[in-house]
Amino acid sequence: MDSAISKVADAGLSSLFQSMFDTLTPSFLQSLGFLFGGVEGEAQKLQTTLSRIQDLLKDAEDRQIREESVRRWLRDLKDAAYDSEDIIDEVEYQVLRSKIEGAQTQTRKRKLTDPVFDFVSSSVSNLNMGPRIKEIRERLEEVESRSNHLHLKVMLKSQMLIPGKRHPTSFIIDESIVFGRETDREKVVGLLTSDDDSLAANSGIQVVPICGMGGLGKTTLAQLAYNDERVVKHFEVKAWVYVSQDFNLIRLANAIVKSVTGSDPHLTNLDPVQVSIKEALKGKKFLLVLDDVWNENCNDWDELRAPLMVGARGSRILVTTRSKRVSSNMGTLPTHSLQGLSDDDCWSLFESRAFVQGNNSDAHPDLVKIGKKIINKCNGLPLAVKTLGGLLRSVVDVVEWEAILKARYGTCQKKEMTFCPL
Repeated sequence: MDSAISKVADAGLSSLFQSMFDTLTPSFLQSLGFLFGGVEGEAQKLQTTLSRIQDLLKDAEDRQIREESVRRWLRDLKDAAYDSEDIIDEVEYQVLRSKIEGAQTQTRKRKLTDPVFDFVSSSVSNLNMGPRIKEIRERLEEVESRSNHLHLKVMLKSQMLIPGKRHPTSFIIDESIVFGRETDREKVVGLLTSDDDSLAANSGIQVVPICGMGGLGKTTLAQLAYNDERVVKHFEVKAWVYVSQDFNLIRLANAIVKSVTGSDPHLTNLDPVQVSIKEALKGKKFLLVLDDVWNENCNDWDELRAPLMVGARGSRILVTTRSKRVSSNMGTLPTHSLQGLSDDDCWSLFESRAFVQGNNSDAHPDLVKIGKKIINKCNGLPLAVKTLGGLLRSVVDVVEWEAILKARYGTCQKKEMTFCPL
């Protein structure tokens, strides 16, 4: 039972660290530099600390089952992580509040050095955020230092600050393990293949955003639409590009050329690679998927979009993002806001993960009863369901399943997380 609880607790801890890490984006850190004196540097240090600790969690997860010392370390880390999340949430709120107040009192032409901005900046700086971030960072580092005697293994290049830590995506998908996205698929395919642009915000190449919180399956939905037979027949050229937080224009432009032509230009200047994009797409009806977009800078988007405008009428760009601002900046057609799965679809997904190798769910009615209680707490998040299903894969011990259910209540007891895979 203890091992089952530990597994669940650690899965929640991993997603909690990822959520905090994802919040500290480059644009967010830049905002801190404007609004809070001396806070940007501390937030960057905290981000680095979170990155290092993330690299330890996988080994800790593997070893906690048999080592009590690792389980104790994870419990201490979880307590510190919850307090860290509280601080990051408060900083995020203050940044948003300051931007709103600034927008209400400044004209669009005023610069950040105006007295009004100085007033907003000085008022929020009185919240003493710098020392508070430093305090929680040092607490995390103290817990991290106690991992030395545990000899936890670190991922390769873990000392590097790599945004997002998410694996690059592609358009390849096994549709047999996808449940409950038929209606979403139909809507997105309709937006991609319709010749009626009456709902478009402007003429030219239309952009369809898929927006939703992490773990909902935005990439999965994009893959389903990309591989749909109607979409395949509708477009002359299709390309898939994984964006992530590293919105490097030259990298992305090269990736578009490679996806369209199959050859890697390895160009280091923006102008020639944009020319290559225009030559590859001119007069063709194309579909370009930009998966996992974080950058909210309109100017960057304008530069990336410029060479794409040579495509034929009916061309589409499909964007997946967590950010409503990205969706608003890039979208020209209505945003498809992705929602959670139904309980029935969650159960089908969970069942496909947890009951394998001949362990038919019909043969284990007690486990089914417990399992349905577990997935009801997943808030319709496919990633949460898959995480739990993976933890219970091939496990047929009722005691362990009950422990998972109890641990689910305890994992989010202190604070209801925006995304909790448990």
